[in-house]
Amino acid sequence: MRVNFKVHYYIFVRFNIQKMKSEKSEIQLNIINKIKELRQADNISQAKICDIIDLNSVGQVGNIESPKYKHKYTLQQLFTLSCYFNYPIENLFLSESELNNPVSDVINSLILKLIEYEK
Repeated sequence: MRVNFKVHYYIFVRFNIQKMKSEKSEIQLNIINKIKELRQADNISQAKICDIIDLNSVGQVGNIESPKYKHKYTLQQLFTLSCYFNYPIENLFLSESELNNPVSDVINSLILKLIEYEK
């Protein structure tokens, strides 16, 4: 009986990826992934992001984008990036349905999400 190494390796890798616990909260992952999508859509490198938000190392952006590390963008960096991409910062934090609520509810939701992001 011949064992297909590629199939076993694929199953092993997929299983371990699913088991891997992220060091970031769900909201942090969502926001970081939105920034990453904006970056990739505009064909912007991690090095350019590093320059935009004044980081010392491109590796820091890689660590931020990786779920394995606790690193995340600061609120100032998120604001800078949202301005750079001309993307409303509230859209980073709130879902479309949350944005369609009355203004006072949107503000309250945004404040709660900011608090949650900072944890």
